[in-house]
Amino acid sequence: MFLVSAALLVVGFVFFAVDPVAAPRLFWGCPFHKLTGLYCPGCGGQRALHALLHGRVLEALSLNAFAVLVVAPLGAYAYAAYALRAMSIAPGPRLDLGARWLTLLAVLMILFGILRNLPFGPLPWLAP
Repeated sequence: MFLVSAALLVVGFVFFAVDPVAAPRLFWGCPFHKLTGLYCPGCGGQRALHALLHGRVLEALSLNAFAVLVVAPLGAYAYAAYALRAMSIAPGPRLDLGARWLTLLAVLMILFGILRNLPFGPLPWLAP
């Protein structure tokens, strides 16, 4: 429990303290974008996390709405459930997503990846 929490704190501090745009060498680039020139569903996620940690929610949404609206809440929920169980405070809910939910998440992620790369840009806020 302690190691997981410490690792998350360190990663959170790095993303808070260092802007991925200002120091790109400290952060990983997207191999999919480098190979194809297209945005993957995760492109802009690091910059969105930095903006979110600074309270700039609209900026974070404009960088990667999927990461802000889906990945971040699921990650926070999973960690909270894990922490409650690990500290024996409460049985804590488990994050056991069934096949239907995992399929829905995969479909949403693929649709997000497709929509943000359309040439006519129906939703300009989808491209980082």
